[in-house]
Formats: sequence, structure tokens, C-alpha cells
Amino acid sequence: MIEKWKSLLNQLEIIETPYGSEFWSQDGLEAFENEIRIFFPIGYKEFCQVFGTGCFGDFITIFCPNLKFSNGCLEAIKEEIIRFPDPQHEKMMDRESLIDLLDSAFVFGREPSAISIFWDLRSYNKLDKSYDIYWANSDCFSGDIYKIGRDFYEFVSEFCLGTKSYEVLPKKEWRSQESLQKTFTRVRSNWDLLEIIEMP
Repeated sequence: MIEKWKSLLNQLEIIETPYGSEFWSQDGLEAFENEIRIFFPIGYKEFCQVFGTGCFGDFITIFCPNLKFSNGCLEAIKEEIIRFPDPQHEKMMDRESLIDLLDSAFVFGREPSAISIFWDLRSYNKLDKSYDIYWANSDCFSGDIYKIGRDFYEFVSEFCLGTKSYEVLPKKEWRSQESLQKTFTRVRSNWDLLEIIEMP
């Protein structure tokens, strides 16, 4: 399977930045999984070894595992939920269900307008060894949350690099064709660099 990722990478223009790049080894990923007791999808672990942390076009940055980053994004969404004056906000599932989802989530991606992309860790299946993938605005969360897939390779090849986002997201969330460039910009997932990483 890792050859599939190498083939995909070879189809892209790779852009290096002065901030360095970040890759994880198989051993490092397994040690991290054991430490935090979360098992990542095989496709994601292969991605971290071949691509490393980086941004597709001006669209989505996928990070090698970063627990501080994940927790920060999830806390931002929870704070917005608490601010809702009406617990039955018309766009949102009930608060209890939302908090349960966020308490069982791990953020692995970010979009420039502060969209967090995460797994629902409750949805693990032994057959595909993966999780459901969700999309939510972590800075101005208004109840909009979307399930955007499950297979990680499909998420990268068809959502990050293609037009599948137009199929699963509402029109207001659609990205321009320019943002879906066939480029991959390597960065590091240092918490202090997030503002730099998110610049279009």
C-alpha cells in the first residue's frame, strides 16, 4: 500500500519551505499510538512516512500526529458550543451528542478558514481499521458538521486533490479550482507555526 502513496506523491509538485519538514517512522507512529492509546488508520500512517506534514494546494493541511494541536482545535469548538444561547440551535445536533463526538475525536487536518478535520474514534471497524472523517469550523462553529468519508487514501486523492468536496459539503464551503492545485507544500506541525501554515 505504501507504493500507492509514493505514486500519488510523484504526481504532485513538491514545495519545500524554510520551516523544514516532518516525517514519522513506522516505529515512531507505533510508539505514539501506544502512548496515547489511539490506533491510526494504516493509510494515515503510510501518509506520514511518505508525505509528512504538509498542505495540498491552498486547501487542506494534513499533520503528522500532534496531540496538542488536536486538543486545541476540539476545545475551540466546545467553547463555541457553550456560547450558543439556544441549546436547540437549528443547525446542530443536540449538545450532548456533539460533546460526545468531540470527546471521542482526533484532529489530523486543517483548512485555512479554521476548518478542523477529524476522526470519530468511536467509529473504528476491524474490517477496514479506520474511522469516519468529519469536517467542522473550530473558530466560529455554528452547528455545521459534516461527515466527509472514511477511507484515508480516498480522502487525500479525491477530496484534498479533487472535487469530491463539492459532493459532500454545502455550496458555501466549496473551494475554488485554484485552491485544488496539484501541489504539496511541506511544513512542520509545530504549534507555534500554525499561523504560518494556514496562510494561503
